[in-house]
Amino acid sequence: MPKITYNEDNQEQIVVQQKKGGTILEAALHNKIEHYHVCGGKARCTTCRIYVLNGCENLAPRTEAEMKIAQDKKWSDNIRLACQTKVLDDVTIKRLVVDDVDVDLARSEGNITKPANERSLAVMFCDVENFTHFAATHLHNPYDVIHLLNRYYKEIGEPIVSNRGYIDKYLG
Repeated sequence: MPKITYNEDNQEQIVVQQKKGGTILEAALHNKIEHYHVCGGKARCTTCRIYVLNGCENLAPRTEAEMKIAQDKKWSDNIRLACQTKVLDDVTIKRLVVDDVDVDLARSEGNITKPANERSLAVMFCDVENFTHFAATHLHNPYDVIHLLNRYYKEIGEPIVSNRGYIDKYLG
C-alpha cells in the first residue's frame, strides 16, 4: 500500500497508508488527521489543497474538476486538491496552512471536517429612488416617513415571506 507522509512545519512527520487509487483526503479522514475541506470533498472549494513535496509522479492525473480549479488559480503541478488526488505510490505532502492564524481559524469554526451547506438562493436589493428629497419635500413629520416606509416594507415583504423567504435587514 502506498504511504503518504505529512511533512508539516514545526511538527513530526506523520506517515499513513492508503490503498492504491484512494484519495489523500480519504486517508487523512480515516487516520483522524484534521484536513480542512469545506465543500465536503467535492472539488467545489480549495480548502483541502496540498503542496506535494515529493512524489508528484506517484499521483493520478488531475480530475476534470481539479483541472478547472488548477487552471483558474494558475497552480503549479505540485499544488493539488486532497479530495481529488488519488495516490498510486509513496508521496510526501504538506497541507497548506500557512500560519497559526489559519490553524486557529479552522479550529474556531468547530468540526472542520463538516461540509458547508450549499443552497440556491436569490438576493433582492431595493432602493427608493430620491427618497431623501421626497421625504423632505412631501412628508411633513417623522410619523409620515415611518408610515410610508412601513407600508413599503409590507408591500415588498409579503411576496418574499409567502414564498418561504425572509428579509434579513432594512438599511437606510
